[in-house]
Amino acid sequence: MSNRPFFLRTLRRLFLISVALPSLLLASQAGYFLWVLTGEKHLQRADLIVVFEGEYHRVEPAYNLVDQAFAPNLLISPGTERKLEIYEKRFRPTQPYNRVMEEQSRTTLENAVHTGDLIKENRFESAILVTSWYHMPRSYLLLRATISGAGVKIQKHPVATGKLNRSNWYRHSLGWKMLYNEMVKLWGSLAELAHYRITGELTEQAPGKSQMAARLKQLLLFTIDHSAING
Repeated sequence: MSNRPFFLRTLRRLFLISVALPSLLLASQAGYFLWVLTGEKHLQRADLIVVFEGEYHRVEPAYNLVDQAFAPNLLISPGTERKLEIYEKRFRPTQPYNRVMEEQSRTTLENAVHTGDLIKENRFESAILVTSWYHMPRSYLLLRATISGAGVKIQKHPVATGKLNRSNWYRHSLGWKMLYNEMVKLWGSLAELAHYRITGELTEQAPGKSQMAARLKQLLLFTIDHSAING
C-alpha cells in the first residue's frame, strides 16, 4: 500500500501550520500594539515617573508631570548627573522631587531591566512610563516583563513625536512606518530578553551594533525622515 496520500496530507498540514502560525503571531502583535495605543488616557498619581529617554522630546512631558505633582520621584533612563542638570535648567521644575539615577542603559530592554531593578529596590508600588507613542508598546511590554510578580502598577503616558501622536498616526504614512519599525524591533528585544532570562546577564556588546545587525536593519526597517515628522 502506498504511503503517498499520507505523505501529501502531512506536507499540506505542515504548510498550513507554517502559514497560520506566523499569521497568528502577527495578528496578536498588531492587536497588542493597538490595545496599548488606544488604552488609558487619564493618569492617576504614582510613586515614580519613568522616562525611557532615547529621544529628547520625551523628557519635557515628564517634567510637566512632575510640576503637576503626579509623582515625587523621577527616573530618566539613562540619565547622568550632568544630563539631569541640563534638563532642570531647561525645563525649570517648580515642584520638589527626588532623582532616581540610572546611567547604564544602552537598549530598550536595558532601560526596562535597570528601571525594574530600581523600582524593586526602592519598593515603589506604582509608576508612570513616559516614552514616544510608537515606542510605548515595546517599552511597556519589556518593563512589565522585568517586574512581573512584583505587584507594581504601571501607567502608560505615550507622548507625541513632532506632529504625530497616538490619536492621529494612522492618517500618515510616516506613522505606519514608525509603528512597523517598532513591531520588527520588538522581536529583537524579545530575543535579547530571552538571553537575559536564560543567562541572567545582559550582553557585553550592545545588541544591534554588529555588521550583520546593521545589514538586517537596512533590509527590514524604514528610514524615517525626522524633518518630515516635525514639519
